[in-house]
Amino acid sequence: AAFFYESGFDVKFPGGADHAALKRGIQLAPIPFCAPMQMFHGVAEKLFAAGADRVFVPLLRSLPPIEGQPVSGVCPIVQAGPDLLRTTFANSEAPAGSGPAAGRLLAPMIDFGRGGMESVEFKRSCGRLAAELGLSETVWQRAFSLASSVSTLSTRLASISAGALSSSAASETWPRWWCSAAL
Repeated sequence: AAFFYESGFDVKFPGGADHAALKRGIQLAPIPFCAPMQMFHGVAEKLFAAGADRVFVPLLRSLPPIEGQPVSGVCPIVQAGPDLLRTTFANSEAPAGSGPAAGRLLAPMIDFGRGGMESVEFKRSCGRLAAELGLSETVWQRAFSLASSVSTLSTRLASISAGALSSSAASETWPRWWCSAAL
């Protein structure tokens, strides 16, 4: 979110992940997916219906492994999420707003590599996203640097909280990836 904000976009986070969104996601999904993917469809429809210029739903190619683990994986259905939404909304009259919802889906491939947000792969992914958004080299490099600082601070604060609470659940630092950006 910090990357988009620092690039000059108006960032909004989705809300309304409720029973109604789940029910609508069940109706929209072309096959009976797991409940989280059905909820994903329902919340995405709300974003399109609310008039979001773009809905950011990246294809997560890789995630950094958790400490002590040699590899990490991403659910193949989650990886297919952007394509599933494109197909669902291209074949649906459901989303309101101007133009087809599928044309408003911002779905770059994001690769975290082994180094996470500090990896060369992640920076390249952000560079490709910046090009897709039409950002200049100066703007996206500045936004990347500021967003990295925010991420580092968030990670440090989460670490402090985890130590204070003695809870591994408090150390969760992944950013929220579903957001809309007014372009």
